[in-house]
Amino acid sequence: MVSSNKDQVLAKLDFLMAGRAAESMIFGKDNVMKGSGKTLEEATNLARAYVSKYGMSEKAGTRIFSSKEEALASPEYQDMLNEEINRLLKEAYKRADEVLQSHKKELLMLADNLKKYETLNKEDVKTLLKGEQLKR
Repeated sequence: MVSSNKDQVLAKLDFLMAGRAAESMIFGKDNVMKGSGKTLEEATNLARAYVSKYGMSEKAGTRIFSSKEEALASPEYQDMLNEEINRLLKEAYKRADEVLQSHKKELLMLADNLKKYETLNKEDVKTLLKGEQLKR
């Protein structure tokens, strides 16, 4: 990630977790799609970088670890890193879920139209969010 500050990294984590939160809201927690695994992997890698490569975690400190150093760290320190990564992912999911819950009506409407039309482009989404019907 090129020249990002803490807020930008956290916003990216929120964005990455939003898809999973939306799927959970629409299909139920037990029916989240396998495809979201790739996004979860990206979010996990970003959270790990936040903690060990960018030095942005208060709990882990500002020290930066290479992959080799991280692998050689004590089990206790590795546990703390994993706890921080899990905390970041849970908090990002919670923030994303709160935003989606506050726009649940719009999310469900978009999901219904996506089922109906299979694809929606940017203009389709704008039209639907204005309360208009698609002309297809």
